[in-house]
Amino acid sequence: MASTSKADLILKKRALAAAAFQRVPPVRIPDLLQSQVEKLLREHPEVDLDKSITRMEAVKSFWADEELACSRQLRTLNPGAQKEKVKSWILATEQGPVKYLMDDAVAFAARSMPSTYAALYRVLSEVKRRIPDFRPRQVLDFGSGPGTSLWAIRELWPEQTKTAFLIETSAAMTSVCKSLAEGVETMPLLKYRTVLPNAGRSPRRDEKTNDLVICSFAMNEVPSMAHRMAVVNYLWTLTHNMLVIIEPGTLHGSALVRRLRDRVMTTENHRVRGQYRGLYLPASDPKAHSDLGAHVVAPCAHDGTCPMSRNVNGGICGLIQAIQAQEAKKLDKVSFSFVVMRRGFRKWGAWPLDRYKEGAPVVEPSQDDKVANLQGGWMRIVRPPTKLGNGITVPVCVPTGRNATDASLEDIKVTKDNIAMYSLASEAEMGDLWPR
Repeated sequence: MASTSKADLILKKRALAAAAFQRVPPVRIPDLLQSQVEKLLREHPEVDLDKSITRMEAVKSFWADEELACSRQLRTLNPGAQKEKVKSWILATEQGPVKYLMDDAVAFAARSMPSTYAALYRVLSEVKRRIPDFRPRQVLDFGSGPGTSLWAIRELWPEQTKTAFLIETSAAMTSVCKSLAEGVETMPLLKYRTVLPNAGRSPRRDEKTNDLVICSFAMNEVPSMAHRMAVVNYLWTLTHNMLVIIEPGTLHGSALVRRLRDRVMTTENHRVRGQYRGLYLPASDPKAHSDLGAHVVAPCAHDGTCPMSRNVNGGICGLIQAIQAQEAKKLDKVSFSFVVMRRGFRKWGAWPLDRYKEGAPVVEPSQDDKVANLQGGWMRIVRPPTKLGNGITVPVCVPTGRNATDASLEDIKVTKDNIAMYSLASEAEMGDLWPR
């Protein structure tokens, strides 16, 4: 830096913090949604919320144990029989192991919807912050349940979404979704389906018009890994822009997200690898603005294999989001793993600390400086930073090279010798970004 004045340090920290801090305050479901849920409960006074929630959790636990047996059975079939079985599952109208009754759907809206909403709001908030010009005019939600994603999108992009396709096999969940959306004027045009559109064949060009495809807390209900891979491949073909996947923040959920991420990235990048010598192009190259290839928007700062998958037990890559209860000061939390993938090549560009090299003037941050771009210059903080002596250790996932084709897990030690970075580290949290 040309100057180490207090003013320069404050400006530097302000610019970096504006882009790096991705956390959101405790999330509270919208007042209108809360009133719709209360109305739903008045219409169904017979529902025993505790009993229904306990039943659903027991069913999900049972099917988690049964998944291994189902996968083993599928492996005994020849490739042709496997393909037909997966295809028949996608075409079935009652796919998925969990069958929701009306009591279950009402209980889910009352008890589980706040945590699902908080996870969706946190993930989509980062999408909005890091891609300011993104506008999801058409959305598809696979496993939409009571329509939780609609409310998160409505808060973040009010009146921007015109059409939403809700794929839900449970008639009870669809009924609750309709009840919650009833009378809400700012809702998009809702189109309900029990299966994916034209599943079992490649979608037509006019079916790939979804700006955003969401699959939140639904893939773990798909009965086997082979089925899940078939579904994620098809969901990817249904978007011309972005795919969001969210699962519980457990070892199983995090591993599942990694598997689904790897399938999409590997399939898409192999498709174009033969056409272009590299997958990462300068922003000035016209091909960099096409829908060829794929890159990860969040949480990964790279497009290679997750470094956590190299460990024996994998590890959990996820976030914890605080939830604000409606009636009291009490805070709850939801833990989740997620990935956001977008079509197109990852572009090259300046790294955030490039502007603070020796001799570079420190100026008031512009609007662009407050956005953490997707060009490989940001690392993700994967564990809470810890203070040790006169320094702070920041555990991060580090992209390898400026083209972000790989990554590693590292501990960055920040001392008080670098006042601006030390101050940034002292306020950083798990899930935030770290500049390089």
